Amino acid sequence: MNFIEKDPGSFRTRLNQLGGGFEIVAGVHGIPRHSGLGVSGVLGGSVLLALRKFSGQGASGMEITKGELEKVAGLGVFLEQLIGTGGGYQDFLALAPGLKDIQARSANGRLRKIAPGGITPKFQLVELKPVVLDRIKAGMVLWDQGAHIPVEESLHAIVIDFLLGRNRGLREEWGSLYYDIKEALKEGDLERLGHLQSRSFELRRAICGTSWPEFADLYARRIEEELKKYFGSDYYGSDMSGSRPGAARIAFINPVRREEFEQVAPGIAMDIQKEILRKASGQRWTDVNFGKPRIYNFSIDVHGVSVSVGDRYTGVKKTMSNI
Repeated sequence: MNFIEKDPGSFRTRLNQLGGGFEIVAGVHGIPRHSGLGVSGVLGGSVLLALRKFSGQGASGMEITKGELEKVAGLGVFLEQLIGTGGGYQDFLALAPGLKDIQARSANGRLRKIAPGGITPKFQLVELKPVVLDRIKAGMVLWDQGAHIPVEESLHAIVIDFLLGRNRGLREEWGSLYYDIKEALKEGDLERLGHLQSRSFELRRAICGTSWPEFADLYARRIEEELKKYFGSDYYGSDMSGSRPGAARIAFINPVRREEFEQVAPGIAMDIQKEILRKASGQRWTDVNFGKPRIYNFSIDVHGVSVSVGDRYTGVKKTMSNI
């Protein structure tokens, strides 16, 4: 049975052809919950893409177009808003290959009717010279600092802040950083990239205000202080992969000290965890949730999501970072 016909009929007809329902099987291995790596967006986008292919929507056959990925991302953002989980709109476009310039646009068409004010993420691939890409990879470390925290509250705080027009100056500065970060990325300027990303995190922290757990804010600040003290000017700065001081942190370091950083940073984080846990009983912190810090082994995904079709299944495969 070909599950990707151009005119498949209704979804109910499809199920009748199968003789019943169907099962969706997903596998996520080696990545902790609330990692900040956008796993829910990748997983949700893959399921949406599989359902679209299954029901004959989008590009024919196994082809996956740029427009189709953007549509899936828009649907994914809408569904996350609908069920109240919240998430970064950029996460769904991790399905696309390579480095991407992602921006939000107002939703149009049918999605605009059912979700007024909704957004559709759009992207352009960012081409870097091989020597620049190698320079960035040599000085960039992705690591889990071990504080696993849901992001919903801080995402809601950013949205509410925007709707109410608060902190306009902070938001304007945050927006202007986007172009500076993009320029530093294209030039492979690690030191400038680290400084800009650190400033981006500080601005998001100021916008979010008290929506961050006190212990997590303290933890993120103490790690940054100790890393700067240990590595001095060789430590260029860092940013969180998510909207609050959760798990995944992206650090920029002098490449000659990267190996040393990977050996030292988890130990520094563990010492600060112990320090905070000693204080926790007197602070009435009930949301302290630490895990083991770890260094991720990652690579740039140059292939993106793929679809395979058989008589018994439609498979959607997305290989995340090699962790």
